[in-house]
Amino acid sequence: MVAVHSLWSYQNSQCDAKKYEPEMSSRFDSCPILSLSVKHNFTLVDISQQPYGNFYEIETKLILNPTWIDDIAHGQLSNYEVRWSNIQFILITPFPTALTGVRAFLSPFNETVWTILIIFCVVITLIIVVSDTEMGGVVKFMMEFLNVASILLGQVNGDCFLMFHSKKWVAVPILTVWFLGGRYLTMDNLYVGSIYSFLSAVTPPKLPDTLKTLVDSDIPVITVSRTAKLSPIIKTLHIPEYIELYKENESFTKLLEKLNNKLFFTDKMSRFDWMSTVFGNIEQSKSPLLQNGGFESTKTWGVMDQRQTLMAFTLYVKWSGDRKVIHAKDGTTPFSTISFTGGSKTFLSPIFQKGFEQLSSFGLTEIPH
Repeated sequence: MVAVHSLWSYQNSQCDAKKYEPEMSSRFDSCPILSLSVKHNFTLVDISQQPYGNFYEIETKLILNPTWIDDIAHGQLSNYEVRWSNIQFILITPFPTALTGVRAFLSPFNETVWTILIIFCVVITLIIVVSDTEMGGVVKFMMEFLNVASILLGQVNGDCFLMFHSKKWVAVPILTVWFLGGRYLTMDNLYVGSIYSFLSAVTPPKLPDTLKTLVDSDIPVITVSRTAKLSPIIKTLHIPEYIELYKENESFTKLLEKLNNKLFFTDKMSRFDWMSTVFGNIEQSKSPLLQNGGFESTKTWGVMDQRQTLMAFTLYVKWSGDRKVIHAKDGTTPFSTISFTGGSKTFLSPIFQKGFEQLSSFGLTEIPH
């Protein structure tokens, strides 16, 4: 007998492509041990059920740490396979659509340009009102402001020029500058030349492209990789280690602390059927099952994890068809995970070692689930 953790994951996995069963999981990471069990005719048992009666113990995806290194160095543990994986992040966002409403008509200019135009309208209105010998007030100011804005927007009629009556010294320079610079150059050329593209073209959203911009944004980020104790690897291992290692770099440690606070963890996506349930809730605008809070799934959110896990997310999002996966220009992080497959060092160790070497030579231990 060979004892393994999570026996159900092996019992519910299928590795024979000739006999496909839809109700079973297609996780490939269980197949190397299952293949060896068929070849050498040994039985898999759950280590939690028979901690002392097993003949051999083997475990996959062990996170390398000083304790495991000591066990390997003292000959208590055999190492069959080592994997290195960089922690990266992707962004999952709704498909972009063409702009609608007032936002579409304001999009050709940014906030600075609109602010400058409004300031010019106010200044011109003040000049006209101050130069008027008649008594004015708030109502007159508002009327003149609307007339000045109407000239800018091209909505000119005879009433717009009544405010320049008996003010030729004001009318000539103001109308020249306002018609030429404001109306013709700014609105007729720049604004009208851009508004049609903003109304018809689909503009991709501006998203973070580095770890720092991701942390500084309001985009929630989830992680799913966990240790044997069901705790998140990034939050419980990587971030504390890097904070201790770079404790003299105050800006970097603050960045890591901020990242740790915004990371959401769920262990409900380690199986394909659970991932289907979680994404089903997301598609119905329901909050996913998270251990430390939730977020609005209808907006943009991110995933930070190992490359294999991100590939699984990408495939599922593409299959669902209602979200878009954005790969950042620099979606890497300083974190890396070194995992290995280990087992008790007995006379069976060479058999497993040879079996894993043969599978690895064909690339059958590197295929992500």
